[in-house]
Amino acid sequence: MPISSQNLKRCLILSLLLICSPLWAAVPMSKSKLRLQIADSRAQGIQFNSLLKKWEKTLRPSDIEMLRDLAQDKKLKDTDRYIAFMGMVRLGGKKSAAWVRPFLKDSSWMMRSAALQGVAILGPEAAKGETSQEVFNLATKDPALVIRSQALETVAALKIPGTARVLLQSLEDKKNYNAGKPVLIPQKAIRVLSSLPVETVLQEGGPLTAERLKAVSKKYSANHRFRLDIARLVAKLKIPSKTSLNAKASKK
Repeated sequence: MPISSQNLKRCLILSLLLICSPLWAAVPMSKSKLRLQIADSRAQGIQFNSLLKKWEKTLRPSDIEMLRDLAQDKKLKDTDRYIAFMGMVRLGGKKSAAWVRPFLKDSSWMMRSAALQGVAILGPEAAKGETSQEVFNLATKDPALVIRSQALETVAALKIPGTARVLLQSLEDKKNYNAGKPVLIPQKAIRVLSSLPVETVLQEGGPLTAERLKAVSKKYSANHRFRLDIARLVAKLKIPSKTSLNAKASKK
């Protein structure tokens, strides 16, 4: 049966579509294109999640490294670097964990903040070894109050070994006080310390933990509620826990 001209035309169109569609789908991405997408989304006020959904559909796994390279590029605006970094973490997942640590030491406070968010997103597995030490350093030594506070929250949320030690250091650090009054961080430190098991606080803080807390209360006594919170924690540390009581009972 002869093929009609209309059916022949349809077959040709379908053949062209089948041949060309893989080429359209595999259009390679480049750093310059990614840079433009980031800049355009920022300029147009496009939400990050919308850009992320677009990248999920168009970027290949190997393209994630280009986001890392853009995040490292200090010639770009910090806001653009931030977007590239968060895209790297969201799309790269565990693969990006090894790339996060250098950003914890970045000269830009915005990128240090992004790095802390990255550690929090990737979870405890990303907060091991040298990375955990860098997070501790940010919690205790960073010049920016907002970064010290964020790092402290990250330490507490991930329950990184050594958390109690870092919290006590933050309590004793004069940078976290103004005219004898605690500024944001000490209150957080007390709250988290109070939520930790007594054994953990005493083990990481040392045998003089209660005395250290009392010294803080005496030195920074301008805030009555702060002193009360410390007093409650000191009282809690003096009460034998169920674990220690069970251990004593088993020895008898």
